[in-house]
Amino acid sequence: MDGNALTLYDSSSAATVVSSGENMWWRIDRVYECESDNQYDLSDAMKRSKHVTGSVQDNTTSMHYEDYNTDTGETPAYNVDLLDMGTYENCEKACKVRKPLPDTKAGVSGTTSDYRTTTASYVDEYRPCNNNVCPVAAGETILKNCACLNDFAEATSTMQVLSNAGKDLVCSEN
Repeated sequence: MDGNALTLYDSSSAATVVSSGENMWWRIDRVYECESDNQYDLSDAMKRSKHVTGSVQDNTTSMHYEDYNTDTGETPAYNVDLLDMGTYENCEKACKVRKPLPDTKAGVSGTTSDYRTTTASYVDEYRPCNNNVCPVAAGETILKNCACLNDFAEATSTMQVLSNAGKDLVCSEN
């Protein structure tokens, strides 16, 4: 291997160029073939697997299943104790809270107070509930109390409004 050609030498020191080209360094591809006379029959394993999975019964605290011996045809039964799975809520209860936030931003065109009658603003937050109680501080308002909240429709509507507003800002002929 000299970078331009891959050369093999036989026992008589005769050289044979196997491959050539640019940047021929250490890339060697090999294909191995494994010859075997064994033909594997997995049909018994498939029968056993189907029988076991078809016989499973979940009894909450235990599981029952039957194995299948393909040699004898016997189906011994087994019971396995399961760990306590506990009980859980379907969701984490949360609440939606609005809290005041002073908006005194300044920019090239002026401050917030130059364009609005008040600098008072609000931000909405989602918070996890503690023992079914929404944690709020003084001055904050609960918009949605502890529940399994799903505001997906509101979120997608907001994203669509932002997308459409962005299209209105672009000047084009279309």
